[in-house]
Amino acid sequence: MHVASVAGKLSSTVVVIRIIALNGARVISLGKRMAGDNTRVDFGITGWSPEFSAWYDERREQYLKETRDYLNEDATNDEINEEIQNELEAWND
Repeated sequence: MHVASVAGKLSSTVVVIRIIALNGARVISLGKRMAGDNTRVDFGITGWSPEFSAWYDERREQYLKETRDYLNEDATNDEINEEIQNELEAWND
């Protein structure tokens, strides 16, 4: 095998790994955002406050677990793709 061929394959592999990692990070970010959104609805607030922050800190893991369960069991690929697209648009704003 030629060095250029190996380098090209390695470069392609690195690109694929980076894409997978980026998508994984987006899903994690998506889960955290969804958990935060659900928490604000339950608390009855649209923004952030010190009181909400303290309340959320006590319940963060519960909301993250519920969000992960939803994403793993109930969400369709289209819903997840839509949320990822929304995240990308928010990052680009």
